[in-house]
Amino acid sequence: MTRLYVRHIRASGLCMRGARAWAERHKINYTEFLKHGIECDVLEATGDHFAITVCKVAREEAARQQQEVSNG
Repeated sequence: MTRLYVRHIRASGLCMRGARAWAERHKINYTEFLKHGIECDVLEATGDHFAITVCKVAREEAARQQQEVSNG
């Protein structure tokens, strides 16, 4: 499973202030997200464009890291 962190929101070019408001609307504990991240599956289940956009960034990062590990 892929976790989304603050760096993914920043990398996607989206606003952290907007992320806070988004989390509140979707009943996501923003403080816990900041500390520990959140599973992309949870976010994508909302069907929200913001969630899908930032999770794509997180999944691409995870794929790159996996590729680097595979290449040794």
